[in-house]
Amino acid sequence: MPFDAALAKKSNPRVNLTIKDADVRDVLTFLAKQARTNIVMTQSVTGNVTVSLKEVPVWSAMRAIMRAHGLDSLKRGNVLVVMTDAELAKRLQAERRKREANPPPVRILP
Repeated sequence: MPFDAALAKKSNPRVNLTIKDADVRDVLTFLAKQARTNIVMTQSVTGNVTVSLKEVPVWSAMRAIMRAHGLDSLKRGNVLVVMTDAELAKRLQAERRKREANPPPVRILP
């Protein structure tokens, strides 16, 4: 499921952040450190961000920045993987196809 709400509840300190024209990768990395989580971004995560946030939960800040840049995320183990919306849709579709092509075996018990 995109953007794990359970992970957001784990560590969600409030942040104050005023940034002008900063690299979105740097900002998301900073926020991930504040949230005490690991983060990986695909190569397509690019662009600059300008924000002014006061006393905002760190996960809300990350979510707002990602949405403003057409980004989303998946939790893989203890790592948050950030990618474009299009990449996420492709990944989810590929995973769905893989599950459908290889359904788990059915065992019939007497």
